[in-house]
Amino acid sequence: PQRSLSDNVLSLTSLRVSLRVSAMIVQHEFSEAAETIKPDIDLMLVALEELLTSKLLPEIMFLLLDLGNFLNSGTFNANAAGFKLDCLLKLDDTKANKPRVTLSHFLAENLETEHKDLLAVFEELPHLEKASRLSLEFLTSKVGQLDSKVKKLRKDLDGKSE
Repeated sequence: PQRSLSDNVLSLTSLRVSLRVSAMIVQHEFSEAAETIKPDIDLMLVALEELLTSKLLPEIMFLLLDLGNFLNSGTFNANAAGFKLDCLLKLDDTKANKPRVTLSHFLAENLETEHKDLLAVFEELPHLEKASRLSLEFLTSKVGQLDSKVKKLRKDLDGKSE
C-alpha cells in the first residue's frame, strides 16, 4: 500500500521531534555528567602540572636511581641510566635486614637525615595526595560514555536528515 503525502509529512515530523527530544536528553545528560567530572579532571590536570614542574622530584628520583644502582651493583642491572615508574611500586616489597623495614622506610629515613631540603617536595605538590585518590579509569570511562552518546546522536542526525 502506498503512503499518502500527509502520512509521509507526519512521519517526518514525528521523526524530527524524536531526534530533537533525543538531542535534548543527550545535552542534559552531557551537561550533568560534565559538571560532575570536571572538578576531578581539573584536579588531575593541576596535580600533573605540579609533577611536571617540580624541581625537587627529579632529585628524589635520582636518589632512587643511585640507590637501585648500589643495590644492583655486580649484577646485569647495575649502572642503570633510568627506571620505569612501575618500579616505584616495588619499594614496599624490597625488605631490609631489619623486621618490618622496607626500601620505602629506608628512603624516607635517608631523606629525613641526609636530604632534608628534598622534603619540601610536598610543598611543590599540594594537590597530589587528593588527586591520587581519584580513579583515572573511572574518569576515562565516563568521558568515553559521553563521547559514545554524542557520536550515536550525531550518527542518528546524519542518518535521519537524508
